[in-house]
Amino acid sequence: MATIITVTLRKGGSGKTTTAVNLASSLAKHGKKVLLIDLDPQANATLSLGVDIVNTPNIADVLQGKHPIEHVINDPLKGFDLIPSNQILAQIEATLATDPSKYAQIIKSLLAPLLPRYDYILIDTPPSESMLTITALVASDYALIPTQAHYLAMHGLQQALDLITRVKEGYGANVEILGIVPTMVQTGTNIADMMIDQLKNDYPDLVLPYPIPHSIKLTESQLANEPITDYDPSHPASVAYMQLGKHIIWKEEDNG
Repeated sequence: MATIITVTLRKGGSGKTTTAVNLASSLAKHGKKVLLIDLDPQANATLSLGVDIVNTPNIADVLQGKHPIEHVINDPLKGFDLIPSNQILAQIEATLATDPSKYAQIIKSLLAPLLPRYDYILIDTPPSESMLTITALVASDYALIPTQAHYLAMHGLQQALDLITRVKEGYGANVEILGIVPTMVQTGTNIADMMIDQLKNDYPDLVLPYPIPHSIKLTESQLANEPITDYDPSHPASVAYMQLGKHIIWKEEDNG
């Protein structure tokens, strides 16, 4: 049965989608069956993998009842599966927000038939406190929080932690925090070292020891419609994401 992990942070530009895509690739390269769901109306994960967001059946179609979820699964890289997104999701989110208690379980219910098919299901969420994010957290076993090693992003980190607490209390969710991943780290700079030290001081049990370095290669890989783990397997960011994937697998094995 699949372990469901939501990748979330209430701040854009902090490596959330990059982490979701590359973690999916990492887990697949470690031999796991992986599904990535793009639940962000911006559809950045979908676009970064070269999938047409206009004409490809997507998660918005599923939520509107146009397709069963099994019919919108893509395999753009022949490595892990993808359920694409579409900008129509923003309109659907507005409907979900009209009755949170009614719709909170909707993603969990949709994913139920897919659980036996995968080892991991990753959900990339909007960079906001939206009902899409809440439904993803309700469906998830774990939440992974990528955060830029920067003061303003750290403020968004606390908001993400607060949201997870409220979802657990308000909706009876069983989601636990898998960890915090420092991203876009300017390695070798005093400010990056200070921010990571601050993260470790504030959240000593949550910060994972796999900082993702800032690099133009990550942007290049997105333009090439590939994860960095395919585009440049020896790059430090690739190595960090591969280590992160192995850490998650080890954690699951230990818990099992």
